[in-house]
Amino acid sequence: MEISQDEIFILDPDMVVSQPAGTPPGMPDLVVEQASGISDWWNPALRKRMLSDSGLGMIAPYYEDSDLKDLSHSRVLQSPVSSEDHAILQAVIAGDLMKLIESYKNGGSLLIQGPDHCSLLHYAAKTGNGEIVKYILDHGPSELLDMADSETGETALHKAACQRNRAVCQLLVDAGASLRKTDSKGKTPQERAQQAGDPDLAAYLESRQNYKSHAFAKLPAGRWNP
Repeated sequence: MEISQDEIFILDPDMVVSQPAGTPPGMPDLVVEQASGISDWWNPALRKRMLSDSGLGMIAPYYEDSDLKDLSHSRVLQSPVSSEDHAILQAVIAGDLMKLIESYKNGGSLLIQGPDHCSLLHYAAKTGNGEIVKYILDHGPSELLDMADSETGETALHKAACQRNRAVCQLLVDAGASLRKTDSKGKTPQERAQQAGDPDLAAYLESRQNYKSHAFAKLPAGRWNP
């Protein structure tokens, strides 16, 4: 909101999203329902997705560069403490969305880890439960999106790609997941998909990476000046 002497100007997020700068490549066999409405604008993960799709906010993918500070570990995962924390962990592992929602509303944390030090988003991405992935993205902190597994260095997108979970991969990419971040073996999610025997998924991930790189390259030189 910008206030001038006699007038008030309000930027409508829906109007911004309705004028995309370009259409990113997609997977024709995947349809992911996306939330809409002004209330969604205040959710960091959804706002990031809206800005990316609209062509504004293209800076998001470039937090991936090795010369920039890694923002994915500014919060530390904790082992489950309360009964609700344990219930959330079990719900995610079992794929029980309703139990997850109930436990979270009762005070459970989405910043907990399992016995193998994986985040809840790692578990959901690996099992391929898109509804749980979306719930965690909508309600959890943005750090979870590119948080690396402490043992393998894999992000949630790596794990989804390894299991060839296409719909989950699309959800994560639309939320702004890094396409260039590498695991402990130096592999990107696209390379993991290729190794897993899914060339179509690998091609999709590569096309999205190329699209974001091309879109960033076309921006005016002074756009990111403070």
